[in-house]
Amino acid sequence: MLHDDMNHLDHMCRKLGIANPWQDGLEILPFDKHGWFDECSIQGLLEAREELVNIKFILELGSWIGKSTRFLADISELVVAVDHWQGSAEHQDTSREDVVIRLPTLYQQFMSNCRPKSNKILPLKMSTSAAFELFRRKGLQGTFDLIYVDAAHDRESVLHDLTHSMRMISTDGVICGDDWNWWGKEAPVRREVESFARMNKLGITTNGDFWRLKNRR
Repeated sequence: MLHDDMNHLDHMCRKLGIANPWQDGLEILPFDKHGWFDECSIQGLLEAREELVNIKFILELGSWIGKSTRFLADISELVVAVDHWQGSAEHQDTSREDVVIRLPTLYQQFMSNCRPKSNKILPLKMSTSAAFELFRRKGLQGTFDLIYVDAAHDRESVLHDLTHSMRMISTDGVICGDDWNWWGKEAPVRREVESFARMNKLGITTNGDFWRLKNRR
């Protein structure tokens, strides 16, 4: 457990056995507002905050350059943002010029965009698999009040992230995410969330691309 009388960022760094990433000396890039985080997700997250009353720790899986991360920092005390900052498979499409042009500096741009809120954001530059294994070894099961799932969008990756999120969420916490309608009829996120919900007897609420699992246990 983390202690209320300590700085949450520094304590989490010590808990995980890592250095404070904000001391890396990266050159600060001009602010970039690019991202897909929209009003539907904002509304869904605000409703979750109202229901939970106090969201202390948030785990974000997939952060891109920080548009969602900055909002999550505004509604919590600490956001642990997990991303390898290499882009997912769909980001490698060379026809997506607005995406491909950003790939070489994704992490640097994230750190630049989020630096004003650096006291409430802990970036972990690694895959979700590596992050969940680190959390398991360090005893963080049940730590997070809200987990926002928005990393790789193929069905295998979504199932992996949902399964491990269930082990890290607090008893009354919320697991939610983005891209419910992504990829049209294929909708890999939707299909996997629906399958996972059936297997675990969970309800689902949606708003645009935002989805949320409900009635956990």
